[in-house]
Amino acid sequence: MSETSNNHAYSLVLSSGSVWDIGPCEGTDAGVRAWVDEFASYLGLERAAGDPARGIRFGRVLDDNGRFGDTYSSFVPPLDGTFPAHGWQVRGCAGAVLMRHPTSRDVFCGLYRTRAPIADQMRHALSPVIEEAMARGGLPIHGALAEKHGIGVILAGRSGAGKTTCCRRLPPPWRVLGDDLALVVRDATGNFVAHPLPTWSAVKSGEIRWSCRVNQAVSLRALFILEQAAQDRVEPLAGAKSTVMIAAAGGEALAPLNYLPIRQVSPVRKCIFDRAANLAAAIPAYRLHISLGGCFWEKIEEVVEEAGCEVPGARILREERWKNAAAVASGISGNGRIA
Repeated sequence: MSETSNNHAYSLVLSSGSVWDIGPCEGTDAGVRAWVDEFASYLGLERAAGDPARGIRFGRVLDDNGRFGDTYSSFVPPLDGTFPAHGWQVRGCAGAVLMRHPTSRDVFCGLYRTRAPIADQMRHALSPVIEEAMARGGLPIHGALAEKHGIGVILAGRSGAGKTTCCRRLPPPWRVLGDDLALVVRDATGNFVAHPLPTWSAVKSGEIRWSCRVNQAVSLRALFILEQAAQDRVEPLAGAKSTVMIAAAGGEALAPLNYLPIRQVSPVRKCIFDRAANLAAAIPAYRLHISLGGCFWEKIEEVVEEAGCEVPGARILREERWKNAAAVASGISGNGRIA
């Protein structure tokens, strides 16, 4: 049977209105159920309630011979007999295969008994959610997502640019929602909001620093492209340059999912660019030059303030730092001790 028991399903809800049930097919083995529980824990999901939504249903695939054409007959437990045996869209990836049929609202994911890292399986299992978000105007971004009092910013950049380091240095009340991936979507009002996605490399290494809660979104107010420098400063990016940089961050987020047929690569690239152009038109983007010891977050707060959406408490905190700096300059630290 292909149904999912709500007792074992989890709910993934995006601000765009997409709702997904994540759960094992009824009758599948204990290993798949445990895999789904672990998957949901990395996504920060809670048990589904109410009527089941469209879902990603998990089961087994009998053997991994590199040929995915007959996955229907090797899926365990057997798929509902109301489904035809032919006409499936099948895509294989790291240790798993995704199956769609035009007559079903659900996506079926068959897990191989494989030595492939579980993080790779999970990254690919989430791709239907990302693809639908893009179809609705969203875009995944290779970048850290941080927020302060509900105002979110993305710190993007190539690997090694300093995203994780910046996240470690952000002081309270800044809060890191994710240090590697964010999914940007439009909410019911048409505004852009960002959902955190898991840091799959941290899942793979077992060194998760910030727990992910995919269902928790924040209003996106600015996007920063990181660049290491001797001094902290912010450089606004013009429209065309902003689009190019955002498209690059989107392409980097999708690169690990690059198992599309060659004929689909060009449309995907066009979709990324179109989504990046829409995002650049609505959300200001900047190049953020970061030093080793500077307070780069103050540059972020200044930019957000100038854009007309002051981070609550930012001005007070800066004034306190200025007072402390003046005290240090006179030989006395802010706590009354000799500097």
